[in-house]
Amino acid sequence: MSTDTAKSFQAQLQIGLLDSVVLRGQILSPTLAFGFTVTTLLVLQTDVPSMVPVTVGALGVLEFALLRFALGCQASARALPAWMGLLVACLEVSAVSLLSFALMFHFEQPLMALLAPTTMAYALFIVFTVLYLNWMISLIAGVLAAAQYAALSTYALLSLSPSGPGLEALFETPAPYAMRAVILAFIGIAAGMISFELTRRFRDSSDGAAEQVAVAGAQIRCLPAFGVVRL
Repeated sequence: MSTDTAKSFQAQLQIGLLDSVVLRGQILSPTLAFGFTVTTLLVLQTDVPSMVPVTVGALGVLEFALLRFALGCQASARALPAWMGLLVACLEVSAVSLLSFALMFHFEQPLMALLAPTTMAYALFIVFTVLYLNWMISLIAGVLAAAQYAALSTYALLSLSPSGPGLEALFETPAPYAMRAVILAFIGIAAGMISFELTRRFRDSSDGAAEQVAVAGAQIRCLPAFGVVRL
């Protein structure tokens, strides 16, 4: 890849990245705002801990701030720093882990916190890392989610006396939690592969466009001077 082609590819990639991050924010920000409203109502009417709407609201603010920053980068033709996507991905995964840890002390059976629907947010945030167009971010998010979930499961199984009513014997063993951790890691790997493929297609598109421009330029330069007709 020539220097000019490499610069063209990086420019196209940055445009695609900013568009993807804006789209990501436009989806996640209202979704989390709706989730904050629903969980706040549940806190007022049921025994749902206040930690749930606080975490959902904090994530909503984080996604909105990233959306505004990406829009600002678009307006000023600036690149989005790669570390920012990684930081946001790690904060999202860690927020889910923090919420699950808090819920362990809310349920009568601590392991229920690791089987609750809130843990599905791990997969949601990992999948959305694809829009950063950086396979490393997706892979790190998946591995981090798996590691944190495994650590929470180990803590609950060893320290919180999981035996109790309302839980099948199978869920008092490490097997189902280890399987979930492995699935989270595989989701991160799959998201990384998709992100890598999208980036490769951007590169192929940039190479093809540059080649077409080079061929057209060569053809124009080869036209004989007497072939130009003045009207």
